[in-house]
Amino acid sequence: MKTIIIFILTLFFTVEIFAVGLSAPTNGVYLAVVGWTHFGESKLGPNTNEIIPFDSQLGWLPFSNTGMVRVWFPSEPAYLAKVKMFDSDGKEVSKTSVGKSFGSKWSGLHDYRDAKCEFVFARGSYQDNRDLGGCNFLSTPKELFKMKKPGIYTMEIEMQMFRYVATTNVDEWSRNLIHFSPIKIKVEKPPDN
Repeated sequence: MKTIIIFILTLFFTVEIFAVGLSAPTNGVYLAVVGWTHFGESKLGPNTNEIIPFDSQLGWLPFSNTGMVRVWFPSEPAYLAKVKMFDSDGKEVSKTSVGKSFGSKWSGLHDYRDAKCEFVFARGSYQDNRDLGGCNFLSTPKELFKMKKPGIYTMEIEMQMFRYVATTNVDEWSRNLIHFSPIKIKVEKPPDN
């Protein structure tokens, strides 16, 4: 048991996160999409638009320049996120079955009762708050797309969620559905060995 706990702590403290893309602010809230690998530091890097490995776990964090904000997000990727990928020639890359499920119910989200939703806090601006806490996870790029040849790919992730409003009025929730601008990240697939 002691060995398992030490192993888990070692993994937690040997995580490298790259801030790879930020959305434009919408209603005071914006998102960072990060690539997660197990070797390095446990803080977000200062740079955006870094290239991530194709087998990195993708995660996201909300931020706000207007103070702490609660956002509700669909826990099912079919409602939460749409994804696209383009190769170095600008051709769209085919999705895997997992990739096809992302965004498949996108237009069916109108209020919080349409999907199971969870909440997370946007705790401040990206520049002031790069802590790992609260990171939510998506799949890896290689699980989402059929990247057949080595090279640099461009992935687009578009997400939607609700900005919390202290009311039981469903119409108010519907007006607070945020469609974030697409976030572009660079993904690298190395040559096959």
